[in-house]
Amino acid sequence: MPLKQILHVAASVYHDMVTAKSLGLSTVWVNRRADKKGNNTESAVSQPDLEAPDLKTLAALSSPKQY
Repeated sequence: MPLKQILHVAASVYHDMVTAKSLGLSTVWVNRRADKKGNNTESAVSQPDLEAPDLKTLAALSSPKQY
């Protein structure tokens, strides 16, 4: 499967985003602790392709809008 067809969705920047990006995968960071102090992401450097606060929001973003 081509890498451009794989989307890695995870909640850990350090364990998931950094590794997935280093493998060339597109990434979505589910940042459940965005509004919390000390969310333990300071030591990991990675830029996800998309960030969502929870899976419900991600599902809404990925489904076609009904008119």
